[in-house]
Amino acid sequence: MDTGDAAVESGWLHTASTSMGQHEDGGSTRPERSRQDAGLAAAGNTAPRQPVGSCSGVGTSSGTHGEGLFRGALESSAGAVRDLLARSLSAGTWSHYTRAWDSWVRWKNQMGADLEDESKLILFIGHIWESGWSVSKINNSLSGLAFGFKLRGLQDLTKSFLVRQVVKGCRKGWKVSDGRRPVSYEVLLNLENQLEAVCSDMGEVILFRLAFSLAFFGAFRLGELVSPSKCKKGGILRQDVDMFGDRLVIILRSSKTDTAGKGCRVVLFEVNGSPVCPVKCLREFLSGPGSGDCPLLVHKDGSFLSRFQFLTVFRRCLEKGGISAKNFSGHSFRIGAAMEAARRGLGDEMVQSIGRWESVL
Repeated sequence: MDTGDAAVESGWLHTASTSMGQHEDGGSTRPERSRQDAGLAAAGNTAPRQPVGSCSGVGTSSGTHGEGLFRGALESSAGAVRDLLARSLSAGTWSHYTRAWDSWVRWKNQMGADLEDESKLILFIGHIWESGWSVSKINNSLSGLAFGFKLRGLQDLTKSFLVRQVVKGCRKGWKVSDGRRPVSYEVLLNLENQLEAVCSDMGEVILFRLAFSLAFFGAFRLGELVSPSKCKKGGILRQDVDMFGDRLVIILRSSKTDTAGKGCRVVLFEVNGSPVCPVKCLREFLSGPGSGDCPLLVHKDGSFLSRFQFLTVFRRCLEKGGISAKNFSGHSFRIGAAMEAARRGLGDEMVQSIGRWESVL
């Protein structure tokens, strides 16, 4: 491992995503909350292929949130209970989970199989794999099935050893690469080198250097990191970021998969000698404008760094550095963080911790 590898790894070796209320050494006290992050599996994400066969038509569900999931399990429940359950997940998550459950039920009906057991789920995975489903689509489907099993009080078959091994086989057998390119550590350094040529002044350079560093080392989704627009507050708030010598402690109040707003604590350590070290970048940035209840990432005029601005400067830096921006997106930082961690041998548990994923299915 060269010096650059050792440096970036040091920023992750102790990186943690912990429940609210747990304390890092020297950390501040926060109200205790438990982390609830039912994120979909990230390992093996690939570009989708058009599925064929009996499951290819699945994708719509009649009725309200999760109607297909509710049916049977909660038919006798009071309307208020159904409404509360509907609010427990976002509309998009209900839609994904319902499509997954509908495809499973349709296949079982075609096969004449009424019981949920491990062997039938393995056969189902084999069927959708042969039908051309990508690994990411299989992973997402299993997340929906896991929720459906739990909703009905059934054993979660997706967690069985054989099911996990079959999915690992799918990952190793998938030959089509993900259409979205990852931001590796080397690409991150390339972006940093182009900022002065792309940004209008040094204040903007400092702002985007920090934004890119946090997106990579924190594996943040853009919705978690920046504001939706320059006038609408969002992303990480300044009051939720603390610095303790060699580390940053960031309170992530909510996320795509944390609709209840339980929150979690993300800890990022120094990357010694790196121009994109998150601790160094934040220390340099904090001399600028901003108050406790405003977003962390703001311009000198006080306007918020928006998703559109982040992506625009990101793509300009890529092109300026001789890299086509065609297949890059905001999610490329998150994909790159997971891939870099795995490439450096940090193991599944560390990859899960970095990306705040529930599993590595």
